[in-house]
Amino acid sequence: MTVIEGKFSLEERTEFYRKQMFARNYAGGMTLNRSLQKAGYTGRSESFALSLLMDGSVIEEMEKVFETLRKNIGMSKEAIIAQLDTDRDFAYEQESPAAAINATVAKARILGFLDKAETNRLPPNLGIGWSEDSTEVKHSSFKPEEKRAD
Repeated sequence: MTVIEGKFSLEERTEFYRKQMFARNYAGGMTLNRSLQKAGYTGRSESFALSLLMDGSVIEEMEKVFETLRKNIGMSKEAIIAQLDTDRDFAYEQESPAAAINATVAKARILGFLDKAETNRLPPNLGIGWSEDSTEVKHSSFKPEEKRAD
């Protein structure tokens, strides 16, 4: 918990600690309304809660909570990627191409290879196969009315 220092009125200190409590509760998984109540904000709306989420001190406190959670549960980008690699291998063993593709796409998103604009575009020919000699085309975006220079 951050300690407020300096000459602040009781109301300012109270508001500061309420914001911290709200941030910790919400970052910990409580709903907006429950987080407001637990922090002592009675009779406040969700729009007030959303405005709190844009407050610098609330953002800072939430980041501290998230960092603590990441350290405590051992979740890092590397750990998630390693798990996705394991999941992809399992999907291959189970002959589940959709699960394997989902694991690969999730890994690509985490690594920043895909952004929202790129995820909706399919390549002209998408070949999906389980061996090197498999080239079956499952999707072709080529339309007969379009002329393609091959």
